[in-house]
Amino acid sequence: MFRKKGMLVLVALIALVGVLAVVSFSDDSSNGSSALTMSNGPFDLATALDNAVSGDTITLSEDTTLSTDSTVSPGVTLDDGGFSLHIPAYVTLNVEGTFVSSGNLTVDFRGSIVISSSDPNMPGGVMYVDNGDNTTEITGSLEVYPNGTLNIGLNVSSTFECMGSGRLLVEGTMVVGYKALNSTVNVRSGTITGELQISDGSVFRIYNILTIGSPPTLMSELENKTVISGKVTLYTSSSPYILVYGQSGFSAANIKYPSVNTKFVAISSTYATEYKDMTGKGTIALPSTSSLRDYTIEWKDSSGKVITDDSNIQIGSADYVVIEGSVTKKTYTMSFAADKSIRWIVNGISIGSSGEVTDGAYGAAYNINIKPAPGYSDTPTIFMNGVPFAAGTSFTVTGDVSFTTSNNYPVQSENKVQILLALLCIVAIIFILVLVALVMKNRKKTE
Repeated sequence: MFRKKGMLVLVALIALVGVLAVVSFSDDSSNGSSALTMSNGPFDLATALDNAVSGDTITLSEDTTLSTDSTVSPGVTLDDGGFSLHIPAYVTLNVEGTFVSSGNLTVDFRGSIVISSSDPNMPGGVMYVDNGDNTTEITGSLEVYPNGTLNIGLNVSSTFECMGSGRLLVEGTMVVGYKALNSTVNVRSGTITGELQISDGSVFRIYNILTIGSPPTLMSELENKTVISGKVTLYTSSSPYILVYGQSGFSAANIKYPSVNTKFVAISSTYATEYKDMTGKGTIALPSTSSLRDYTIEWKDSSGKVITDDSNIQIGSADYVVIEGSVTKKTYTMSFAADKSIRWIVNGISIGSSGEVTDGAYGAAYNINIKPAPGYSDTPTIFMNGVPFAAGTSFTVTGDVSFTTSNNYPVQSENKVQILLALLCIVAIIFILVLVALVMKNRKKTE
């Protein structure tokens, strides 16, 4: 009897160790999950999209709410058939095929439509807004990624609204008045880094801010390749403005009514330009410089006074047609790990061995070397940000950098959780061996 109980305990413990081993050392580190698709009446759009293959067309036959994140796959067409489609919060419709919206389309706050490409070398998804007297209301986000296309107006003049908390991002192409002229787009805030085409007779109206291009990362990269054709309209009752980064082909000629502007200049180059309608009001909002890796910029007026977002200066004011930026090279931290066996040498100067930290200016070259400390003859391997670095060579500062040696270089192995679980497995095995010994001992006593 005792033998059977002992064997059962042994089997159970071995099974436990097996489970621990699988959990600890499984190569599958993904956090996979399966979503339960909730049926919206007799028709479930999410399931239909999931089962569709290239060449299929899914046409709605009733008003529908998308229940979970779904993708219109390449070669697949989703046509709402004039019915309403609702995309609620925390749900995303990814368009890699074709989506024709002719009914009422609603995207709630935190909901989204993403027009993208599954292959960056191939044309991406296309969305057509062809709603006529129906509405498209985006209070979540609509994002057109590179190779993706958003066309407004296919067969009938159409209206696209992205207001309230809505966010429009166009890194691909957006056409207003694609085939049906006199289409209208109303946007509270939008960002265009790809291409925006506005046909004659169509309207692209901004209620708050339109950003054209992106903040640069280097002062040597100020060319703005965003393409805007046609005219943007500023809704003057809400004090809107246009912020253009870098040296751009966009100009006052791309604004429907007469405008004024303020230009931000640094190192004799145009960093950004802000436009407002001549009859409207709009205070200067300083362009972002947080992405710059090489310089910091401080904007000043002609008297040398620093300008802030609270300065309440009107765009295009006579004294602020051009605002100059005072630039300073950014510095980054260079840290040297403590190693008593060596002396760190930077640009020929010994800085010690106790774990030194110094600043390096962006773009500056620094020669890094080591020599044995008194009482030592060998020199270890140097690592720069974890990569072997040849002693006596130079590097150029582009960010924070850390130098270590093979004497203090951290072991690259399993993470701490895996090591802890491995130790638990070893303890469990030792426990099993002790238990087996006890079982065998008791077994001898009973025989």
